[in-house]
Amino acid sequence: MPSIDNPQQLFAALEERRTALGITQRDLCKRAGLSHSTYWYAAARGTDVSLRAALRYCNVLGLTLKIAKGKKA
Repeated sequence: MPSIDNPQQLFAALEERRTALGITQRDLCKRAGLSHSTYWYAAARGTDVSLRAALRYCNVLGLTLKIAKGKKA
């Protein structure tokens, strides 16, 4: 997965993989053990996603999420 700096980039990468695997948003949430609309809501609104949810989505989609220390502003 490329370097990701914001939720929109994360969801773009997740969406690309989800579509390639042919998994619906609802099924992704179900497999991740999350409420059926959490992915849709966060992706559609471009809102932040919890680390817990991001890791679960990545796990279902066979992706690895690495966390790096942030840059100082």
